[in-house]
Amino acid sequence: MAAPRSLADDLRARPDSELAALVSARPDLIHPVPADLGALALRAGSPGSVSAALRSYNQLVLHVALAAALGPDPMSAAALVGSVAPQLAAELAAPVRVARPPVRAAVDQLRTEAVLWGADRALHLVGAARDLLVPVDVGPRLAALDPVVAGYAHDPDGLAALVAAAHPDVHRVLDRLLGGPLVGTVADPRRDPDPGRGPIDWLLAHHLLVPFGEDRVVMPAEVATVLRNPGDRHGDRRRAEPAPGQLAAPHPAGPAPEPAQVAAGAVGPRIDLLHQVAELGLRWAGAPPARLRTGGVGARDLTATARGLGISEAQLALVIEVAGAAGLLAPDDGEALTILPTPAFDTWLREPPASRLAMLVTAWRDMPRTPAGEEVRALGPDLTAPTLPALRRDVLAALASAPGGWTSQELLDALAWHAPRRASGERAKQARAVLVELGALGLVVRGTLTQAGHALRGEDRAALEAALAQALPGEVDALVLQADLTAIVPGLPTPELSALLRLAADPESAGAASVYRFSAASVRRSLDEGRSAGELLAELGRRASVPQPLAYLIEDVARRHATLRIGVAATYLRCDDPVALAAVLADPGTAALGLVAISETVLVSEQPPEHVLDRLRALGHAPLAEPGTGLGSPTARRARLRPSAATARPGPTQTVSPALAAAAVRAMRATDRPASDTTGGAGEETVRRPARAPVEVRSQAQVMAALRAAIAAEAVVWIGYADPSGVAGDRRIEPLRITGGYLTAMDLRSESIQSFALARISGVQRD
Repeated sequence: MAAPRSLADDLRARPDSELAALVSARPDLIHPVPADLGALALRAGSPGSVSAALRSYNQLVLHVALAAALGPDPMSAAALVGSVAPQLAAELAAPVRVARPPVRAAVDQLRTEAVLWGADRALHLVGAARDLLVPVDVGPRLAALDPVVAGYAHDPDGLAALVAAAHPDVHRVLDRLLGGPLVGTVADPRRDPDPGRGPIDWLLAHHLLVPFGEDRVVMPAEVATVLRNPGDRHGDRRRAEPAPGQLAAPHPAGPAPEPAQVAAGAVGPRIDLLHQVAELGLRWAGAPPARLRTGGVGARDLTATARGLGISEAQLALVIEVAGAAGLLAPDDGEALTILPTPAFDTWLREPPASRLAMLVTAWRDMPRTPAGEEVRALGPDLTAPTLPALRRDVLAALASAPGGWTSQELLDALAWHAPRRASGERAKQARAVLVELGALGLVVRGTLTQAGHALRGEDRAALEAALAQALPGEVDALVLQADLTAIVPGLPTPELSALLRLAADPESAGAASVYRFSAASVRRSLDEGRSAGELLAELGRRASVPQPLAYLIEDVARRHATLRIGVAATYLRCDDPVALAAVLADPGTAALGLVAISETVLVSEQPPEHVLDRLRALGHAPLAEPGTGLGSPTARRARLRPSAATARPGPTQTVSPALAAAAVRAMRATDRPASDTTGGAGEETVRRPARAPVEVRSQAQVMAALRAAIAAEAVVWIGYADPSGVAGDRRIEPLRITGGYLTAMDLRSESIQSFALARISGVQRD
């Protein structure tokens, strides 16, 4: 088989599985999907895409690529492995044969991701990678590839003495290089240099210049740093990131705790998170915080909420941001400047604990925001941090790279090895914060990543939920009622028991065994929801023996409850007991309501019923809303969201599903075929297809359910679709993904990947 002459030829010769691996590793290549494999090759070799690929590589892979950039073009795989393996073996204090497999794996990764292409005996590095690996103002880091350069980095005085003794012509060449780009053009840079022939040969012979490509030389950055800063040879030259000459991955010095200790240590934070998010949503449903006009939660509301939940404001800021990222909290789109739980919050409360936790930790991993600090308010617009999702994944990868108890400094060293080209001035601070957040979420215990933390690195939701469920106590529908009006739940309450306790009691402590306390106010809250005293006692008695003090409390509150009835006239109050109604009218606190008696048993007011209801309850009365009025507990309030917020166009994602990768490859392969090969394609199949009834119009919920089922089954469907101009028609597609109000699918007529607005899909029908 002839060697490929270009990257495009190389890609065309690859099987579909290898092309799918390429686009999965480099998601930017199929956003949008290229027209054909030639276009894919152009994009894969573009500086922007290659730069994105290089940013994802660790030190070892980068040094293999750097060795290819400094070597001849083409270069055999054996020579490439041989140029890096000895240095890795020296760092590992192991034989070279031990170092060869990881270096060979790095070569294979570069070939899979099309940074290297060609046959084993003649590998080529894409041109953009060669230039990006050696920026003209930095130069290559060669300490790990060139022992002579490594010696200069460790002995700057020896390098200075060597240069000082050189010929003046050498100094003139060095001055030109140090004053501008560190790269120069030289004929035959790979010749055997003779130090006496001239300054270029002298510099090449002493490794102050190294060959770069076929006609260029470059000064190593280690050399440039010493020669540009002669007065700083003995100063403090420590870096925020370790010097990138290290080929072996760093490991933690401390041993890993026992797995049982890790699992046990994760239980408390996870249960606390579930309780805190649930209590936050219910608290803000009844008393929503004011939303600042500049965005975010005010300091007074934040302090009051933190005190009510019994946690610090820093902990609350994390809980708020995670709940917001999960779609459980949002600013109300109505006229009131408030923040409320969304309708999704009610659905979340009914999910099993592992599912609820999986939603929260996944939202944390992917949210492009940082929790609020002292100067910035929670949910404020200034907390946007687009690089944080990648950093969180980098931290998870670093913690998963080796067993042990990682310290924060060891984590920073590991990040510098795993993602050296994603370093920034804020990374150290942000990484330390991410490590603290991982502990608060129960994903890291004593510096060790939990099983759920490992599962969070992938996209398998079922595996994540299974890992979370292993470290959670089982759900229970029983409780222990005590004479001091407290209730103990020996485990995680079922959604039904949790809903009952949230209305009838107040939480006192959370954990594997949570404690709730009954009071007159909490019992009245349950009765306000429409339960009778008998129903509440029956619900509790079904789960435990009800002590006499609690039964007396419920019956006493019930005797004084619902003697007043409130409804909408403007607002009216009715009561069968004229004495009770007269007491309300005589109460000085009700004067502002403008109550007027229209009979012995009915009062009316011009105030809105919600205001009258809240005011009477604040004064200690216990009115009950008339059925059918739409009034009731304030916990029913939910954020009104803009329709456009649920249908925003999705941006490029960090991962590519196997189905999407396979479909993209099919689309590119189909258009890359010669014209003579396409006569039997999808178009002919469509023509021969028998007559088919139009797609039946369905509700939006039915459309979503059918599309999700088709994605899970990898099935082909017909959809009714109206294009932007309003023309309706049927499309035969293979659904791949639903995100942000859009369906990504393979259009089988055009054999291309397209996006369809979910709002324009009128129906779905299996093929």
